[in-house]
Formats: sequence, structure tokens, C-alpha cells
Amino acid sequence: MIPTKPPPSFREPDRWSPELIDFVSKCLVKNPEERASASQLLHHEFIGKRFDIQCFSVVHSAGFTHWAAWASTREKASTTRRKDE
Repeated sequence: MIPTKPPPSFREPDRWSPELIDFVSKCLVKNPEERASASQLLHHEFIGKRFDIQCFSVVHSAGFTHWAAWASTREKASTTRRKDE
């Protein structure tokens, strides 16, 4: 069923940066041969603009699930600041 349905999308895309939306879309490509590699994703604009080396030590020590929760918190805070400015 997963391979036949389109990948999920953001319910409220205006709440998120274009870089995050592009990053997630690259992660959700269903065909593994077309999907970006981990190395390519680490060099994505979304990662480079928002995270420093501390981010990668969080990923290494806490695991991806904890990092994803931490990253989404930072993304929401960044989006809120942009709308308030």
C-alpha cells in the first residue's frame, strides 16, 4: 500500500520553511535509487542553514527520533520568529 500512495505532505505548508519542505520531500522519495543519500541530505540547505556541529552530536548520541523531535521544535521556533518580525 505505501508504494502505491503518494508520500505524505504538510497540512499547513505556510507554517514551515521552503527548505524544510524540500528536505522532507527528498527523504520521502519512495524509489531508493532516486532518494537522496544520507550524505546528500547532510549537505542540504535546510541542515546547513539551521544546525551547527552540536546538532550532529545530538543525532549521534540520542538517535534520529530524538533529533527529529528536537529539530522540529527549532523549526517551529524559527518560523514563529519570522512571522513575528
